Amino acid sequence: SAHIKGGEDSVIAINSEGPIFIHDLNHCVLLLKCHQLRLHNIHNCLILVEVGNDRVVIENSNGLRIGSYPTSKKKGFQLARDKIEVDDFNWPTKLEKNNNYDYLSK
Repeated sequence: SAHIKGGEDSVIAINSEGPIFIHDLNHCVLLLKCHQLRLHNIHNCLILVEVGNDRVVIENSNGLRIGSYPTSKKKGFQLARDKIEVDDFNWPTKLEKNNNYDYLSK
């Protein structure tokens, strides 16, 4: 597993066969491949992810833009909304649009 704590105005790239836990980031770009992803206290970040369980867990986070991890077979970034589910501990309902994150659009 990988644990990251604290960062600002950075680009972080991690490829892990296990889980990734990230805390306390602001204005970062995250390129992540992992089995499980948990984000806590993450603000105004771009997250490009390929996650084995197709699920990202966030808590106390906002201003997130989420897309699929780029590969050489894809041109540009792909939308994540059909592939990646986001569970937000601060937004318990999926019946309303969650303002803490958005998926990248084409």
